[in-house]
Amino acid sequence: MGGTDSTGPSTVGGAGGFATVETMLGGQPGTSSIGGTRAVGGTTSIGGTTSIGGTTSIGGTTSIGGTTSIGGTTSIGGTTSIGGTTSIGGTTSTGGAASNCKDSALIDDLEDADKYIYACSGRSGNWYTYSAESGLSTLVKPVPWTVADGGGFVATSLLGSGDSKGGYAAVFEITSPSTGTFGMGFELNGTDRSKFAYDITSYGYKSLQFSYKTSNIDVSELQVQVVLKGTLSAAYGGDCNPAQGKCDNHFSAALAPATNWTPAKVSLEVPPTSSTAGMLPLAQGAWGTVVPYSQTTFLAIQFNVTVAGSASKTFKVWVDDVRFGS
Repeated sequence: MGGTDSTGPSTVGGAGGFATVETMLGGQPGTSSIGGTRAVGGTTSIGGTTSIGGTTSIGGTTSIGGTTSIGGTTSIGGTTSIGGTTSIGGTTSTGGAASNCKDSALIDDLEDADKYIYACSGRSGNWYTYSAESGLSTLVKPVPWTVADGGGFVATSLLGSGDSKGGYAAVFEITSPSTGTFGMGFELNGTDRSKFAYDITSYGYKSLQFSYKTSNIDVSELQVQVVLKGTLSAAYGGDCNPAQGKCDNHFSAALAPATNWTPAKVSLEVPPTSSTAGMLPLAQGAWGTVVPYSQTTFLAIQFNVTVAGSASKTFKVWVDDVRFGS
């Protein structure tokens, strides 16, 4: 970000960018009721059992002032729940977990093989790649997002590749750059570069956790970044004014080169507290606009590579099992 097809990469110390009806016809006269005692071939009562010619139940018992069930439990005049359990042959929750939410803290494990993170705990977004320099976007795979194509990111299958991890991962590569800033990331509240603030304090999150590995990455070239409204350029949905200083100076933590899958934990407390001591710390660089750290204005997470004077080679980064931790 902050350049073409960018959600604003940055570096630490370097430039950067991103009710049911019961009816039975036939049978014995039964019970019909709307509130008192009136018999039409039986006994009528309101708040009891309604039956025309018997008792018919679709998955349970229907009652006005009692319990209505179509394969589950819904209550009209009893206990009605939105964000609880309303069931029509199962459990669907409005205000609870979405259908693809494996657990509340998991951002994405890529196993659904698409570009979207899991819709969990108020989150929505998709993976993207970027190049801070407009002329170098063709060096990046998957191809960075554009208005024309709507985003080309897809999860990469590790099956049959000899990778011991298997399944799917988020992967990007940069081919033969001499210099530049590149990366991939995902929004936390928005899609295709539409970004809105996400408040991690509402869920008690204190860390970011993931697994990663690299190829041809040197020391200090790879960072994980937290994009805040205050660090992202206004051109991409942030609050930073480029006329008043250099934007995209995101809070970042350096990641060491790793040829094998390596777990990482990043403190989302700045500075780290006793609960996150020993985790990778986040900090801004000295080169750009310095803003207060805010846990209520997260926009995106990025994995950023800064190349300076590199030999001709292909850089590659794999990321998987991204989640928040408390």
